[in-house]
Amino acid sequence: MHKDEVRADSASVGSDIGLKYFIAGNPGRSSTIMEDMELSYLEFTDLAVTVSSKEILKGVSGIVYSGDLLAVMGPTGSGKTTLLNTLAGKIPVVSGSVHLNGLPFDKALRRRLGYVMQSDVFLPNLTLWETLYFIAMVRIPDRFTKEEKTDRINIIVKFLGLQKCLQTVIGRTYSHGLSGLSGGEKKRASIACELLTDPDILLLDEPTSGLDSSTAHTLMVQLKNYATGYNKTIVATIHQPSSQVFHMFSTLLLLVEGEMAYFGHASSAMGYFTDLGMPCIPDYNPADFLLELLTSDSNAIELLKEKGKTIRIYSPVSENEQPVNRRYSYTGDGTELKQLQADNDVNPKIHNGNNGSFPVRQETDVIRKERSVGSYRLSAYYLSKITSELPLLLVIPTLFNTAVYWAAGLGGVGGYFAFCGLGILNCLLIQGVAHIIGVCITDLTLSMLIMDCFNIGGLLLGKLDPESQTP
Repeated sequence: MHKDEVRADSASVGSDIGLKYFIAGNPGRSSTIMEDMELSYLEFTDLAVTVSSKEILKGVSGIVYSGDLLAVMGPTGSGKTTLLNTLAGKIPVVSGSVHLNGLPFDKALRRRLGYVMQSDVFLPNLTLWETLYFIAMVRIPDRFTKEEKTDRINIIVKFLGLQKCLQTVIGRTYSHGLSGLSGGEKKRASIACELLTDPDILLLDEPTSGLDSSTAHTLMVQLKNYATGYNKTIVATIHQPSSQVFHMFSTLLLLVEGEMAYFGHASSAMGYFTDLGMPCIPDYNPADFLLELLTSDSNAIELLKEKGKTIRIYSPVSENEQPVNRRYSYTGDGTELKQLQADNDVNPKIHNGNNGSFPVRQETDVIRKERSVGSYRLSAYYLSKITSELPLLLVIPTLFNTAVYWAAGLGGVGGYFAFCGLGILNCLLIQGVAHIIGVCITDLTLSMLIMDCFNIGGLLLGKLDPESQTP
């Protein structure tokens, strides 16, 4: 497949305008990509999505080729994040389809996909290097040596300009007392975690949100260079980019109220709206113009929604073309368990009954994120957590009970072992209850309150030996 094009017809505007502004081939493709390189394309057709009985997406279609950057723009609530979640397989579709190179985009093919969510989810007390090292050891298969994995970390870190903050903790913690990564560094760290697995398709949900214009521009330049230099497909939702960032886009998809308002070359968007009688002011930011148009002019919104329904996208399909799954899959249970144990040892926690639910709640978001991409099995995480905490659960109560038993003169050697055994079982019981409460109750404050009530209840309901003469 050497040359691909998307043709869209707009009956109301005229076939010439439809072909003129909705031919989305491979604009601005880097010359570093060889002409005979096999290209892939991701196509979604007539997607309709309903969440909580509310229709979010209504017949959204589009196509994006490897080496291109597809920007999804629209006002708040237009369905941008829902579209990414649908492409990532996190939300089921009511109707429509998603294909990669003409094949249904099933669970196996989705292993070629990386998804950077809008919120940056990390364990705050790990350094950037520890975070990237853990992701590399868990998600890159064992057939790659440790040196090859660390080399890939160094390549990604250098590409994203994160060398200076490798030994910086992700976020502010009480144990370190240090300032964490900045917003831009955290966003690039999230992208680095996904790039480690070499995804063919990268989805980014508002990567520039919360960043200043200079940092946002630098980040988008890096992403654009990654797409063109490594022949990758990038789909990103952008809320309000600068004019410099806007002109980097290969293809533009405009959404309004869950429907398509435009799809085609980003460079052709202004001409399309001019032909519709909606010209942009000279030297005005095109992104600002489009968003103002989609939020303030109700007549223009209805017109664009009607024109969007006439867009038809055609893609080349080769029956002999079989996409190769180059995305790294998760490693075996042995590597998962070993690396998770190391991660739990690095990640300090409070191992007592009063606060045992806190680490579980702190890790829940990270676990869900890593489990959603198949980094490790839940059983591997639980076993690693239990075994990494076991030394503290054995040593601390044994030392405490040893001092109490012999200082109080409670008995002989046999009674000592029984006393220590009961103390250890009590700690294991409290830790297990804390894990259950931490998982079942999402509110951190409420979970800790319930844990305290559980401990106080145990103290009040406990009693001494009834045969004891102690008053």
